[in-house]
Amino acid sequence: MSAGLDIEATGQLIASVNSLSARIGQLRDYLDSNRTAIQRVNQAFRQVEFAGQVTLTAGAGSLLDSNRFGCPLGYMWSVRRLTAQGFTAGTTTVYRDNTSGEPLAIFVGAAAIVPQYYGKGDVVLKPMSQLAWGASGITGTVSVWGVADQMESWLFPWYIGGSFPAD
Repeated sequence: MSAGLDIEATGQLIASVNSLSARIGQLRDYLDSNRTAIQRVNQAFRQVEFAGQVTLTAGAGSLLDSNRFGCPLGYMWSVRRLTAQGFTAGTTTVYRDNTSGEPLAIFVGAAAIVPQYYGKGDVVLKPMSQLAWGASGITGTVSVWGVADQMESWLFPWYIGGSFPAD
């Protein structure tokens, strides 16, 4: 009678070990897929910095340079900081796409050195869109800087608070 119990207990033990081994395999697969997703996000996201100077003629000018201030094809930008400085009078305005586009930030006179900060998704540039800087009534020079979060377009919904995209 004890031999039957030993065989039954051994069979149950083997079944439990096999079940545990299968669950460990599932956990390992889950962690591996999570690691892959994290690596994919890390490769698709970075922060970019940009800077330049507005060329002025009689106190006015503009700066359009899609190589420095533009969002590349396949990417999205979330602008996080814009700064303009170097002038004591006049106004510098940052627009979307061109100086006739949507105004995004205005810097006035000596107060212009104060950076303007934005939250995730507050100022978004779509692929091939750019920041354009316009200045008028300037006394001095206009130096501009900024920072944007740049990500591959597929990552943007997750970045602003959505669910993580499936592979």
